[in-house]
Amino acid sequence: MPNKFNKVTQQLLMCVSRTLAKLCFVKAHCLFTSLQWGLLALLLTSVSLPTSAKEVILRHSFAGNMSFELTGNTLRRSNNTCSMVANGQSSGSINLPTNSSIKAAYLYWSGSGAVDSSATLNGTTVNAEVSYIETYQGLDYYSSKAEVTNLISTTASATYTVSGVDFDGSSSYCNTSIAYGGWALTVVYENTNQPLRVINIFDGFKNFWGNQLVLIPNNFVIAQNSAALGGKHAHITWEGDAGNSQSRNGFNERLTFEGSNLTDANNPQGNQFNGYSNVTGATSGVDIDEYPIGSLLTPGKTSVQTTYSTGQDSVFLTAEIISVPNEPVAELSIQQLGPSRFVRDANNTVNFSVKNNGPNTAPQNTQVSIPLGNGLSFDSFLGNQWNCSATNSAVNCVYNASITQNTSASNLAVTLFANTSTTNSINLTSSVTGVLFDNILSNNTRAQSYNVISASLANSTKTVTDINGGNVQPGDILRYQIDIKESNGIAVSGISLVDHLPENISAFNVVSLPSGANVNSLAAPSGDNASGLVSVSNISIAANATSFQRVAIASLTYPMANTALKLITLLLINSRQKPAMSLSRHCPMHRSN
Repeated sequence: MPNKFNKVTQQLLMCVSRTLAKLCFVKAHCLFTSLQWGLLALLLTSVSLPTSAKEVILRHSFAGNMSFELTGNTLRRSNNTCSMVANGQSSGSINLPTNSSIKAAYLYWSGSGAVDSSATLNGTTVNAEVSYIETYQGLDYYSSKAEVTNLISTTASATYTVSGVDFDGSSSYCNTSIAYGGWALTVVYENTNQPLRVINIFDGFKNFWGNQLVLIPNNFVIAQNSAALGGKHAHITWEGDAGNSQSRNGFNERLTFEGSNLTDANNPQGNQFNGYSNVTGATSGVDIDEYPIGSLLTPGKTSVQTTYSTGQDSVFLTAEIISVPNEPVAELSIQQLGPSRFVRDANNTVNFSVKNNGPNTAPQNTQVSIPLGNGLSFDSFLGNQWNCSATNSAVNCVYNASITQNTSASNLAVTLFANTSTTNSINLTSSVTGVLFDNILSNNTRAQSYNVISASLANSTKTVTDINGGNVQPGDILRYQIDIKESNGIAVSGISLVDHLPENISAFNVVSLPSGANVNSLAAPSGDNASGLVSVSNISIAANATSFQRVAIASLTYPMANTALKLITLLLINSRQKPAMSLSRHCPMHRSN
C-alpha cells in the first residue's frame, strides 16, 4: 500500500498544481480511502506543491576565493531508454583541491512523468525544496531541487550515489523516445588558491524544442586580467540525444556564450546536447557540461549572453552556473530592531545593525537610508562613527569607518517622532548600500511593521471637597484633587496642567504635587475668570498609573447651592506643545464630615 499511495499522492499533487483534479482522477483512476484522504490532507500541509515551469533566473550567489564542481548521471539504461538502470541507482565523483571548504551544494533530479519529490543521496533521503512541471506535447516532465550542503564530503575525492528517483517509461513516453531520468550535483567550494570570483547559480525548468532560449546572466563586475584568472560556464540539461539533432523551425542545436560556441571533443558544434557529460562521461539523456570562459570575458562588463537552441531534439534546461573573476566584493546586510510598538506624539528609537559578510573589507561611506512619511520625522541619532542628516522624506546616515569581513559596524540608533497623524500601523524600511560591488542585494533592505498607539489621559478626573462640611458657605475652604490617569499602557512625561479657577474665588494655593513637577501658578486677576490660574509642568506618569495634585481654595465670596459645583476645564499638554487634549467635567460636590 505505501508505494501505491505514494504514486496516487503524486498524481493528485500534480493535478492540484494544474487545477485539473477532476480530469486527473478520471485519467489515473484514483480511488482514495478515507485513510488516504486523511494522509493526503496532512501531506498538503507539509509538502510544497510543484509549480509550472519557471524561467531560469538567479537563485544563489557566492563571492570569495572559490570555484565549483559538478557531477551527476543518468537513471535510464542506455540500451533501453524506457527502463531504469540496474538497482535503480547511479554514481558520480567530485574532486576538490586539498584544504577546500564547502560553501553550498544543490542536488537536482529530473524525469518524465509525475513529480518525484524525494531522492536518496548516499543513503540519506532528500526532500525537494521546489519542484517544477513542464508540459510538452501533452505529457508532463518535472525537475526537483534540494540543498544538500551538509551531505557533502570535504575530502579531496568523493563518490555520490543517487537512487529512489522515479520516471515514467510507459508507452506514452517510450514510443517517441522521450522518457528519461537523471540527477546532477553542484558543489561550490572555497580555497585560498582560487582567485576572487563571483559564482551565480541560475535555475528553473524550461524546454526549448525547435526554439532558442536566451539568458542574460548578470550580478557581477568582471575583473581586469579575467583571461588569466579564469572562469567557468556550466549547464544541466535533460533529454538530449546524440542522434536527433536535425533542424526544426529554422533552429539547430547549439550552445553559445558571448557569441562563441561552447564545445569540446565529445560535445561538437551542432550536437552539444547529446547525452554525454564532460564532467563524468556517457550519461544517456543527461548533459552536465562545463567549459572554461576566461578568454571570453570582457573586464568591467556586468552581464553576458548565453544562447541555448535545438532543432528536432527536445531538451530541458534546469540550471546554468557561471563563475567569473570579479572586482572586490563587500556583501552587506542590515537588521532592524525597534520597540514593540510606536507611540504617537512621542519619540521612538529604532536600532540598526549593518554587517559585512565579505569577502573584502567595506571601505568607509557605507550608507543607511530610512524613508519617512506617515507622520514620522527625524529627531536624533546615536552611533559611533555614524553621521545622520534628514530631509522631509528620508533619514540618511553615513558610516565614517571601514567594516572588515564578517564584522558589523557600530550600532546605529535613530529616534523618530510620530505625530498625531501617524496611522495605527506603519511599515518602516531601511536599506544599506556600500562602495564596493555587492553580489547579494536581497538582504540589503529590511522592512518591519509596527503597531502605533497613543497615551490616553481621557480618564483623568477632578473632584472637590468642602473642608468645612455641610453646605458651601462664604469663607469655606474647598479642596480640589486632580487625578491625571494614563490608561493605555504608555508612560508619559513632560505633561503640563493648566486650570483656570472659577469666579468668586478669593485666594488659592497648591498643597501637593507629583514628584518632580514644577508650579507656575498665577494669582488673580490671571485666568479666564480673573480668579487665578493653576499651572503645573513637568509631570510624569507611569503606564497605567495615576498622578495627582491638590489645590486649596482659601475662601468663597458668596453662598453657593449645595447641589453641584461647575468645575473648570482641564488642559493636558505634552512638553512638545502639540495640540492639547481638553477634558471638560461637571462633577457633583463631595462633602467631608
